[in-house]
Amino acid sequence: MIAFHGSPHLFEHFELPRADSCVRVAGSTEGRGIYLTTDRAYATTYAAYADGNWRIGDSGGYLYEVSAPDGAYLDTERLISEQPEPARTVLSEAFSRFDTLRFPQKNYWKFRIETMAEAPIHTQVGLLLMGCFKGGLFVEPDLIAAGYVGCKRSREDGADEYVVFDPAQVQILSVAALLEERAALLSGAF
Repeated sequence: MIAFHGSPHLFEHFELPRADSCVRVAGSTEGRGIYLTTDRAYATTYAAYADGNWRIGDSGGYLYEVSAPDGAYLDTERLISEQPEPARTVLSEAFSRFDTLRFPQKNYWKFRIETMAEAPIHTQVGLLLMGCFKGGLFVEPDLIAAGYVGCKRSREDGADEYVVFDPAQVQILSVAALLEERAALLSGAF
């Protein structure tokens, strides 16, 4: 599957330590992994996020065209109780350990997961994965062992967003410096 990833950084391969720092800073909402989308333009917006700040008006950064793995993806629009087995069991067991975690606002996160108050950018699965991440419990290796390569969320405009848990599964096909790509778009080369 072809997808896109935007980043302010130029690199040769994806790594979780770098992705973890972005998750902590940017407040990613679907867990630990490499964030991808089928929407090329949307991916470019993430190239403008660095060091905890959106660089509005900055046209730098890089757009990565990647090959993402085929396989089973959790549908994050479904509640934990609606997930197929074995994902439901892995997620339910992670939630049962939530009280043992220590991080700021843990009770608020638990309340949000249990009640799933409306928030357009959050899902119950995403809140659980991020809450566990904040508390030092990594659920993604258990999901990989259960046969899942990541999470998937379909947007209303038809584009899909993915989180691939294992960065080694994402292969970079090409990289475009956004300054060059925007110049090509203006000249009609794309």
